[in-house]
Amino acid sequence: MFERSNLIVSDTGDFSSLKLTEDIVKNLRDSKVESIVENLKRLGISKGFKFKELENLTLGKYKPNNEITLAERIDPQKGEDGRFNYLIEDRFKSVIKSEIDVDFYEVGIVRDLSKGDKIVEIVPPSKGTPGFDIFGNIIEGVLGDSVNPQKIMGKGTVLSSNEKFIVSSKNGVYKRNPIGVVSVIDKLEISGDQNSVIGNIDTDSSVVILGSIISGLNCVSRHSIKIDGFIENTLVESGDSIVCKGGVNKGVFEIKAGGTVRTKYIHNRKTVSCKDLYVEEDILNSKVEVLGSIFAKKISGGICKVNNRIEVDTLGDESFSITNFEIGLNQKILKRLSSCKLEQDQSFDKLKNLHKNIVVDSERLQKLKNRLFALSKIKIGNTDLSEIANSIKNLKLSINKMVVEQQNVQRKIDSLKKEYDLLSNKIESSESEIVVRGSVFPGVNIKIKFSDPFEVKEKMSKVKFIIDENNGVKAVKL
Repeated sequence: MFERSNLIVSDTGDFSSLKLTEDIVKNLRDSKVESIVENLKRLGISKGFKFKELENLTLGKYKPNNEITLAERIDPQKGEDGRFNYLIEDRFKSVIKSEIDVDFYEVGIVRDLSKGDKIVEIVPPSKGTPGFDIFGNIIEGVLGDSVNPQKIMGKGTVLSSNEKFIVSSKNGVYKRNPIGVVSVIDKLEISGDQNSVIGNIDTDSSVVILGSIISGLNCVSRHSIKIDGFIENTLVESGDSIVCKGGVNKGVFEIKAGGTVRTKYIHNRKTVSCKDLYVEEDILNSKVEVLGSIFAKKISGGICKVNNRIEVDTLGDESFSITNFEIGLNQKILKRLSSCKLEQDQSFDKLKNLHKNIVVDSERLQKLKNRLFALSKIKIGNTDLSEIANSIKNLKLSINKMVVEQQNVQRKIDSLKKEYDLLSNKIESSESEIVVRGSVFPGVNIKIKFSDPFEVKEKMSKVKFIIDENNGVKAVKL
């Protein structure tokens, strides 16, 4: 067939090529691939065979004087990169005890930690599959990239002694920010009610109240708030989540959370605003504004403004209480849309005034030019034309300045229009709906996105309210 002298072999074992002569081409034609492989092994080449090229040699597809690569090294593979395995589930999950009983308390949002508790497992990188050179020598697999735990270690965390875990360095409350940084926040714990003896609370710590918050007091935390009792007529504001096991009673003061609010019930409350709202029982005669979704057993009376969706067992009640819903209209986006529209109108007015002033000044400029030209032709004695020339110069500067401002205003209008369209499309593209597993009663009014209000006039069961192709609201059977 061929000998070692016919081969070009890389010293590093990366490849082996064959110089084709007329005799070699003739000998290999109609031979078998297996025979060529055995010949290569006899010559010390045992890995990385290029079987397509070997097959083409047996079919006579290559001409003499060509150089064909018969074997190449098999590159080692890179292993999996290191990663962080978060050991604390911080996304809210409800626990369904039965078809009609959903418990929102078995999985906590506010997680207490003790010193030394494991928070994150640091999974090391793995080594990839090994490769081979053409002589059969093993090339070690490539180790994946390591992760740097310092990048996700916030206050109150340290590395474990074996450096395999991020652990809590103190007692406190678990916190994970949107980019994955974990922290342990100090906890302010009230052993009973927050009453006049305790006074108002305004703190950077997480707050745990083992009783209730009594009317007339404020509870403000830049982190989470957990209440074992009730929220009475008091301001409660959290930069993170609010958990109230007892329920929210009648009141005019706002309950506001940067994250999730979950509670047993909400009754006759002026305003509750949060990212997502989970209510074990009912929301009665209250105003709620939610950026995400609402999950509850019953909603009756009041108004709910929700960006995404609502899931309930019952909407309205048998006394036909007026209950209003606005779905899919993100209040922040709506405010910005309104602001964009106002800025656009103001900019258009400014553009019109600039255009008007430019036209007026351009006419004045032309008259001055005509006058200067006429006087320069007459050449009357000691006539001083410099004053007219200066007026022309100043008017030109003024017009140029207005033209530049006009261009800037137009750019602002274009930018505002683009932002307005993007925000409108964001609302239009969002999936917004109300899912009712039980009954819907008359008195319920539903507005989805920019649709006309849909009034429920007769009792319905097991339906989903969505927006139809004509931008109206329709009820679909579940």
